Amino acid sequence: MVIIKRAPVLENPSAFGLTYEDISFLSREDDVDLKGWFLPAAGSDRLIIMVHGVDVHRADPSIGMLNIAAALVQHGFNVFTFDLRGHGESDGRSGYAGHHEKKDLHGALDYAVQRGFSKIGVLGFSLGAAIAIMSAAENGDISSIVADSSFSNMKDIIVPQFTKRTGLPKIFLRPLVLLARMTYRFNFMSIKPIESLSAFNKPVFFIHGDQDETIPVEHASQLYEACSHPQKQLWITSGVTHVRSYAMYNREYMDKVTAFFDATL
Repeated sequence: MVIIKRAPVLENPSAFGLTYEDISFLSREDDVDLKGWFLPAAGSDRLIIMVHGVDVHRADPSIGMLNIAAALVQHGFNVFTFDLRGHGESDGRSGYAGHHEKKDLHGALDYAVQRGFSKIGVLGFSLGAAIAIMSAAENGDISSIVADSSFSNMKDIIVPQFTKRTGLPKIFLRPLVLLARMTYRFNFMSIKPIESLSAFNKPVFFIHGDQDETIPVEHASQLYEACSHPQKQLWITSGVTHVRSYAMYNREYMDKVTAFFDATL
């Protein structure tokens, strides 16, 4: 289990001149109560679900999630952005590196389908991107994905990040992984979005900064090579750290993302 830091949601879409609905829905399987916003685009039947990363929330200002949402709505996409369990205003207290958080995205997809949407794209950031990839292997409601700064497998993230996030020497890593496996009945080291790519054949656009020290850029190249869909794309952004591609290249970022979703939805 990864202990997360719950950050408060301090902004809402009205600050960007957007109409929105406050939404409550349940995760699939374990019924965790989740909170989100639905941002309508008049006359559109296309929907983008946005999925944030660890320690943040659906309006993460460090990424510019509401700026991105506003640009998507302006382009003609409905947007649904929500807090993963244990984040923002959603219930739950712990993170599971995507293992259980997939159920949150499945719940969001169930909600979207209930509202009549069938053309659904997912824009995920960091852990949210990994969740999108893993969920698509299990859920046919996802038509295409933009994966911004995803990891390809958790083992290659846990090992270098362990001391940084816990303050403990690496010698403690193996016993803690074994303890977590016994307690939570799954192996964190077995979380591998790259293996999910072989289980679905959908377009994925991978975005990654070449200066990312949290999830090295090699993960994006590994994921791109593993994806077999002919409409796959890869954009490595120059001089960019973790999930900061939009902040550095906002106009080009939105041009590429909207063009990808236009072509795949």
